[in-house]
Amino acid sequence: MKFQQDWGPITALSFRTDGHPVMAAGSPVGHIGLWDLEEKKLVGQMRDTHTTAIAGLTFLHSEPLLITNGADNAIRVWIFDVAGGEGRLLRFRMGHSAPPTKIQHYDQSGQHILSPGSLNKAKAKKKSVMCDTAKLPPITTFALESARQSDWDSIVACHQGFLVTTTWNYQKGSMGAYKLEPERFNKNRALTVHATAVDISSCGNFAVIALSSGHIDVYNMQSGLHRGQYGKDRGEHL
Repeated sequence: MKFQQDWGPITALSFRTDGHPVMAAGSPVGHIGLWDLEEKKLVGQMRDTHTTAIAGLTFLHSEPLLITNGADNAIRVWIFDVAGGEGRLLRFRMGHSAPPTKIQHYDQSGQHILSPGSLNKAKAKKKSVMCDTAKLPPITTFALESARQSDWDSIVACHQGFLVTTTWNYQKGSMGAYKLEPERFNKNRALTVHATAVDISSCGNFAVIALSSGHIDVYNMQSGLHRGQYGKDRGEHL
């Protein structure tokens, strides 16, 4: 018998051994095709299982479980327990697919670490991944303060060559409520001004953001509102 799928070369193969005559075939684009060996046809597609090529596929012996891994530095376990023949994600482990730009303990316990990478992700060791669906530039640095983490966002981050800074919520494991941007540059978007450094006050109420223009601005972490600046509006801290 002969099969062909439209996603490019086959990168990995595995066969179910739990009584279902199904073969899984990986692809360079992160999709997996499921083929019925008795009926000789495609019976399912698992799209975007990885963001890169499928590097390996393994069905566990006599179990409806498929383990996959890819060049995106992720391992995923899929379970086939629903109608239709396609697997659903059961669990996963994922690291950075590119070198992280900074690492820092989240609190004084020493049990949680934050590490932003060059693909616009901040990974927390507590098994959650924070990622903006918009195409933001890579995170260059960040600041955190856990004092008010139960009330509002507790992390603020700078992005490469980007004027806007973003807030993140550690407890929710997601991007936060605000994108902080000074209004003084609204009339001149041609300026190549970007955020260079950030910090959060020990009380967790204020974010302090430094810009390449020499300005230093203060924002309220709860409301996202601009609350002031250090120095005059000429960029005294150049």
